[in-house]
Amino acid sequence: MVNDGGSIASGGIERFSIRDMTEGTIPFTIEGGAPQSAFWMTPNGDIGLGTMLPQADLHISRFEENPRIIMERTGLGADTWYLEDFGSAFAIHNGATIVNNAPFRINNTNTASYLMVIDNDYIGFGTPGPDAPSSHRSQ
Repeated sequence: MVNDGGSIASGGIERFSIRDMTEGTIPFTIEGGAPQSAFWMTPNGDIGLGTMLPQADLHISRFEENPRIIMERTGLGADTWYLEDFGSAFAIHNGATIVNNAPFRINNTNTASYLMVIDNDYIGFGTPGPDAPSSHRSQ
């Protein structure tokens, strides 16, 4: 389906959509005015958002704004979590958290192996080879 029935002036939406005629749903839509390379899928299935040259299964690229992934749970117990690149740091935080106080934040000035968890559940800070188990283990 291309554009809604009627003209844009009468309230239609300028878009390209795929409609499931059996279920009566529209699972895929690209709005008119979307930027170049807004969505790109390569022959091997890599998906680019903002890039036509995805270098991984999912590659998100933003030029001026911070790339961000939002995970939102709606309904009872609604909550929103963000994975966000701030240029100087990568953070995971919920919508109510100020990024500087994010529960998980990595500054781009951190040294290699700042936090390392290896296959025997040993945890190291500042070492790539921790030689003791973590001080707290849940049983």
